[in-house]
Amino acid sequence: MLLGQFAEETGVSLTAVEKEVYDLIRRSGEVLTTEVPAKMRGAIPHLIRKRLVEVYKKPTNPWTSKKRKFLRPINIEPNQKPKEQLS
Repeated sequence: MLLGQFAEETGVSLTAVEKEVYDLIRRSGEVLTTEVPAKMRGAIPHLIRKRLVEVYKKPTNPWTSKKRKFLRPINIEPNQKPKEQLS
């Protein structure tokens, strides 16, 4: 699905940088937050607020307790608006 079509169906408007970051995350499936280019990381909180991306922690190695943050797209069906975030 094209992002422009996605934006029309869900009613979510995205800037050029937000579209680029969202496409990067959708293509990868899941991405470490540090793998997003530094100049594009500012768009991540906006995508989280718009409920297009979620952040979660998981260990990268099975023998360490350290967890790292990952991003993954939230699957939204066509003609379904993202859920409003509770404040």
